Amino acid sequence: MKKILIISLAFLSASTSFSQSNDQIQNKKGVDILPVKGEFAVGMDASPFLNYIGDIFGSNSSNTALNGNKFMTNYFGSNTIYGKYMISNNNAIRLNMRITDTHSNNKYNVYDDLVNSPDSTVLDSRKGYNNAFNIGAGYEFRRGKNRLRGIYGADVFYMTSKNSTTYEYGNAFSTGNQTPTSMYDSNGSFQGGSGTSIAERRTENKSGRTHGVGLRGFVGIEYYIAPKICIGSEFGYGFSYSNTSESKIITERFSPTATDADGNVGTVVTRETTTAGSSNFGFNTDNFNGALYLMFYF
Repeated sequence: MKKILIISLAFLSASTSFSQSNDQIQNKKGVDILPVKGEFAVGMDASPFLNYIGDIFGSNSSNTALNGNKFMTNYFGSNTIYGKYMISNNNAIRLNMRITDTHSNNKYNVYDDLVNSPDSTVLDSRKGYNNAFNIGAGYEFRRGKNRLRGIYGADVFYMTSKNSTTYEYGNAFSTGNQTPTSMYDSNGSFQGGSGTSIAERRTENKSGRTHGVGLRGFVGIEYYIAPKICIGSEFGYGFSYSNTSESKIITERFSPTATDADGNVGTVVTRETTTAGSSNFGFNTDNFNGALYLMFYF
């Protein structure tokens, strides 16, 4: 942590001793090429465009050499929105954000244990939920001549994520059916076909929520291929810390000796398995895969 603070302060103090005017340049038509104070920018991963060009000239449908994670610890990668605001001709405030919220519902036909017919089925389902929110903010210094510009500065990050899965079954446990035909077992393993007789099966999987923070110093380049449009890349070094709370797995089975709330012998019982949480802390460099981005100023 102390090392990163020192490095970040060094980046900031360097702006005083190394600041350089951002002299505007024009193309042959007299149009300004570089961004100026008051302009916004949005960016995206350049890999899809470069892969497409590579496919055209290389007749290859898998030009993925430039794919990579632009930021450390995989908190940011594909589907990240990059933004900037020029507070001067040489300085910018940066924002990086990714929001994920997905739901899935997989349904399967399973043999109906109550009907003596192979053509009669019931439904088993698996519902999944995944949520992630990542945000980063930073300060950027710029210097250089002509179309090629150097950038450097520091970013801070925060992320949180959680996912869960629930299982629902068409064949219920009962005294007469203590191993119902099911599509998933106690490990959540998919059985395939029309299901398998299961003595214990999973009903819910709750992952622990993860929170993470990071601080990153960076240095990179941008080359302006057209007015207000550049392609760039950057390298960083920083630290990250994340903490994940405990997770839970719930399964169900039929116990012929257990008693239900009404005092009847023989009922469904559940078992809850808890896994302790975890934390991670580390220092790392990023973007040695050479990930590139496109930035558009307006």
